[in-house]
Amino acid sequence: MKFKDLQKKPAADLEKELKNSALELMKLRAQVATGGAGKDAGKIRTLKRTIARIKTLQGVSSKQ
Repeated sequence: MKFKDLQKKPAADLEKELKNSALELMKLRAQVATGGAGKDAGKIRTLKRTIARIKTLQGVSSKQ
């Protein structure tokens, strides 16, 4: 998800998105660890970036 799209969302929605992304990332990592889901490697990278963007946005909004 792009940063501009995340900026438009309210804080409650960002928190939900963060939890969902973290849970999905954990599931994908478990699949990779057990030897499966080789086709979803790009999804892991995308989820990690989305989580970082949300955390960055939450850090910026808490300082204001």
